[in-house]
Amino acid sequence: MRQLLIEKDGVTSKQKNEWAEIYGNMKRETDGLKRDVRMLNKENERLVKQIETTRSGSQGANLRHTTNTNANDIGVEKRLKKRELEC
Repeated sequence: MRQLLIEKDGVTSKQKNEWAEIYGNMKRETDGLKRDVRMLNKENERLVKQIETTRSGSQGANLRHTTNTNANDIGVEKRLKKRELEC
């Protein structure tokens, strides 16, 4: 009977250690994903500011420059949308 209790205690201890390891791995993965989301949000903010700056700077420019700027805006907007979809 005593041997059975010792074995059961060992199995329980092993299971607890396995669950603790799984929890630790999931916690690290979650923290990494949160860090990635923060970095992507910062990049999105930077791209939005870049779009706003480009648009405000192109208002007084000639038509050819505006056309080039619009092409750049479209590229930046596409990258921004792509990043948003990744989140």
